Amino acid sequence: GYRVERNGFPCFGIELVADGTGKLKLDGHSYPLHAGVVFCYGPRVSHSISNPSGRPMTKYFVDFFGTEAADLLRAGKLQPGQAMQANDLETIRFLFEQLITEGAKDPKHAAALCAAYLRVILLKLSECVTPSGRKATPVDSRFHAWRDFIDANFESLRDLEEIAKELNVRPAQLCRVFQQNGSPGPFRHLTRRKMTRAAELLASGRHQVKEVAGLLGYDDPYHFSRLFKNHFGQSPSHFLQGFWRTANGA
Repeated sequence: GYRVERNGFPCFGIELVADGTGKLKLDGHSYPLHAGVVFCYGPRVSHSISNPSGRPMTKYFVDFFGTEAADLLRAGKLQPGQAMQANDLETIRFLFEQLITEGAKDPKHAAALCAAYLRVILLKLSECVTPSGRKATPVDSRFHAWRDFIDANFESLRDLEEIAKELNVRPAQLCRVFQQNGSPGPFRHLTRRKMTRAAELLASGRHQVKEVAGLLGYDDPYHFSRLFKNHFGQSPSHFLQGFWRTANGA
C-alpha cells in the first residue's frame, strides 16, 4: 500500500489506471480508482492517490508543460481537477505504450515523437471519456468479479477456454463483457498478468527463463519468450541483462 499527497504540481499530469484498485481525492472530490479511470492534475490542484486495498495498481502517467497542452486540455473533456472513465481503455493504453517506446529510442527524434503522441492522447481522451463514479451496472459487477478471478488465479490458468470453464460461462459471453467495459479481452488480461509476474520473477534473480516459463504454465520456453518480447519489446534474456546493468549502476 502507498499514499501520495500533493497540494499541487508544477506541471500538468495525466494518469491512467490500467489495472488494480485504489482511491483518489482530487480537488476535494473523492473517486474510486479501477481500470479505465483517467484523471488530470496540475498547478494548485490538490490530490491524494492511495492504494490501501491490497490490489496493486498498474498506472500510466505523463507530466507536461506548455500553452498548447493547456489549450488542448481546455478544448477536451479532461481538465485539471477532473477524473473520467475512458471508454476505450485499450487504445489509450496502446498510445501510452507507444509514448514510452518512442521515448526510449533515438534521442534525436524522441522529444518530437513523444510530444506528438501526447497530442494524440489528449485528443483521443477528448472523445472517449465519460464522468467517473457512475452507478455500477450488472455488467460492471460481472466484469469486476470475473477479472478478479483471473487476477487471483492467473498463474495456473492457461487459456480463454479454461477461464470460461472455471467461471461456468461461454467464452463469447466472457469476451463481450470485457469489451463492454473497455478492457482488453480476458485472454489478453491473463497474458499481461503472467508477463508482469514473469518480469518480477526474473528480476528476483532466483529463476532461469525456462523455470519462470514453467511456473506460469508455459510448457514451451520459446513460446513464453515470444510472448514476453511481444509484451515488453525485448526478450527475457535482454530484460535480465538490462535489469542487472541498471542494478549495478552501469
